[in-house]
Amino acid sequence: NVPNILKNSDVLLMPYSKNVSVRSATLNTADYCSPLKMFDYLAAGKIIMSSKLSGICEVLKHKENSIIVDEFKHEMWELELNNLLKDVYDTKKIQKNAFSTANEYTWVKRANKILNKNWIKYYIMKILITGAAGFIGYNFCHYLLKKTNSKIFGIDNINNYYSTRIKLDRLKELKRFNNFSFKKLDIRKNSFLKKIFKRQKFDFVFNFAAQ
Repeated sequence: NVPNILKNSDVLLMPYSKNVSVRSATLNTADYCSPLKMFDYLAAGKIIMSSKLSGICEVLKHKENSIIVDEFKHEMWELELNNLLKDVYDTKKIQKNAFSTANEYTWVKRANKILNKNWIKYYIMKILITGAAGFIGYNFCHYLLKKTNSKIFGIDNINNYYSTRIKLDRLKELKRFNNFSFKKLDIRKNSFLKKIFKRQKFDFVFNFAAQ
């Protein structure tokens, strides 16, 4: 239903605070966030209005593929929404560029950037992928398993943030590949994670663990 909701919207908002913490009272992750919904919004080809955060602004560019609100005040959001109503911005250009930007950030293209390195095609490596049962982690695992002979190690805590059945079905599919192995593990448990790193000596680590 998400694509239909986005399709029927005129403007898609991404309001964020300049101070964001998840499971931590001291770590501010605001400047490092790259929300999945941002890419959903881009693919919808709609007008995106977002707070100005460093991580987000690596992808979203003001007046090019989005409208960036400089200050963390509701008055500034009201001002920018009124600017839209007054046709201050070239909305057709912004929408077109938003859709084009989405095509540059597909998981297939990201995987290909790695696989296009000549040396990675011919060497069997050990690759750890966290969040392997999630949407992005699963697709990335599946793509690497089809395209390389590398040994893929998946980690996931299989939480109930959404259907565990979906996650288990994904893992069942991945386990059909002989070069895939899986460990149910919460990456916040450092002692177990350190043992795995010491034992396996990974060549690459891709962290898709998130909630």
